[in-house]
Amino acid sequence: MTQIAPTWKILSAIGIAVFLWGGNNIATKIVITEWPPMWATCVRFLASSILLLGLVQKIPSFGPSHPIDRKLKRQLWLGPGLSFTVYIVAFVWALKFTSASNVAVYFATSPVFAMLWDCYEGQKIAWKRMLLASCLTLIGVIWLFLPTLSGSEFGWLGDGLAFIGSLLWVNFSHLSRRFQGALSAAQLNGEIFWRTAVLLSPFAIYDHFTSDIPWNTNVVIAHIYATIGPSIFAFMAWSFALKNWPTSKVMLFVNLIPLLTALWAQAILGERIQNHFWIAMFFVAAGVSVSLAKTPSFLRQKGRD
Repeated sequence: MTQIAPTWKILSAIGIAVFLWGGNNIATKIVITEWPPMWATCVRFLASSILLLGLVQKIPSFGPSHPIDRKLKRQLWLGPGLSFTVYIVAFVWALKFTSASNVAVYFATSPVFAMLWDCYEGQKIAWKRMLLASCLTLIGVIWLFLPTLSGSEFGWLGDGLAFIGSLLWVNFSHLSRRFQGALSAAQLNGEIFWRTAVLLSPFAIYDHFTSDIPWNTNVVIAHIYATIGPSIFAFMAWSFALKNWPTSKVMLFVNLIPLLTALWAQAILGERIQNHFWIAMFFVAAGVSVSLAKTPSFLRQKGRD
C-alpha cells in the first residue's frame, strides 16, 4: 500500500488516538455506572455525529463533504454502521461487568487478529510466526480470564464481552478502511455514528422511561469528554492512520492502550492494578511484538521470512 502521509504524521495521529481512548475507557466507565448504558451510548454518538458532520460542512480542513448515493448508504448501514454498533454494545457492557484495565488488555489482542485477517485476504504472512504470536496472546487472555471464573457472578461475562469486542473492533477497522477513498475521515465517522445512534434508539428510549438518569458534575464532564475527545478526534486520527498504513500495522499501537488505561484508572478511579494484569499484559505484548517482527531463525525455513 502506498504511503501518502509522512511517518511522523501517522505516528502522531495514532498517539493522539490511543491516548484519548485510554481516557475514554475511564470516562465511559464513569458514565455507565450512573446512566443506563444504551441511553448514554446513543446520546453520545448522536451528539458526536452532529458535531462531526457540522464541522465537515463549516470547516474545510476537516475534509470535503462528498455526496452519498443509495448504494453507498446501504453499504454504510450493513457494513461499518452495523459492525460498529455491535462492537460498541460489547465494549460498553464489558466495561459494566469488569474493570477498564481488563477491557483494555483484551483489546490489545486485536493486532494479532488483524494480522490473521490480512493473511486471509491474501497478504503474505509467515504462518509459524503467526502461530507463535497467537499462542503467546492466548496465554495472556487465559491468564487474565481465569481469576474471574471464581469471582463475582458476572465477572466472566465482562471478560468474555471484552474479548469478543476485540474481534469486532478488528472487523470494524477493516470494513471502515474500505470507505476511506469515498469519504473523508470526519464524514465517514459522522455517518457511522448517527447510524449507530439510530440502531440503539429503541433501547435508549426504553432506558429513558424505565431508569433514573442523575445529572451530576462528574458524569456530565466524563460524557462530554467521551463525546468530543475519543469520539471525534481519536476516530478521525485513527481513520487517517488506516488510510495510510495496513490495518495490522496500525493495530500494533492498540497495545499501548492498556498501559494508558491503567494509569488513567489509578489516577481517576483509584483502581488497584492486580499482578495478573501485568502478567497478562506481558504475554499479550509479546504476542503482538512477535506477530509484527521477523520469524525467529530457528522457526524460519530456508529462503522464507
